[in-house]
Amino acid sequence: MIRSHALTSILVITVVWLSIGAGMSVAIAWTIVLCVGAESVQAESAPLDKPTVWPHNVPPEWPEAATVGFFQHWFLYDFHMFALAKRTAHPADMTKLPRVFVMYDVRVGVPMRCVSEWTSSETLLGAPLKPGLLHGNWSVKPPFLKRAELPLVPIWIGLAVNSGIYGGLAYGLYRIPGVFRRWNRRRTNQCIHCGYSLGGLSIGIACPECGKR
Repeated sequence: MIRSHALTSILVITVVWLSIGAGMSVAIAWTIVLCVGAESVQAESAPLDKPTVWPHNVPPEWPEAATVGFFQHWFLYDFHMFALAKRTAHPADMTKLPRVFVMYDVRVGVPMRCVSEWTSSETLLGAPLKPGLLHGNWSVKPPFLKRAELPLVPIWIGLAVNSGIYGGLAYGLYRIPGVFRRWNRRRTNQCIHCGYSLGGLSIGIACPECGKR
């Protein structure tokens, strides 16, 4: 019974600190977006080696694959752009300009990418890009900062690894004061649990104040 209770306590503590680590991982990723922003990337598109299937779901009227791409891998986040220019399906259209389909895919996190968002948009070649359909994000406008789209879609492998790293760091920081306090009490011959002076008592005897050894 005691062993079962100890295992349950360990499991609960592990889940709590992993949850804290996950929160820290997402908070750091959002801070990166707020401070840097994917829109700061100046992309020059280039033809892909072969047509690439869109990485996320697109409207049914879109072509099946992109032919142009741009990839920017930074220490803080990854920025992917996919595009395709296609002649309009309506010959009566007086503009006679190709339609351009564009998808932006942003993945953020340190040390591993843990959350993502993407945008799909289309326009006519040479025209300003219309506001796209935003997917998997939360639009916010913090004080003193420009509006940003915070990614909400988890990247599970990266989130799990980051949760373990940040959760372990947070737990270590939480334990440091207690470790130092016990070391100092042991050095000054005090009870490591309550701080009661053990001067004049035999070594190994229980503390007369709290009863612990």
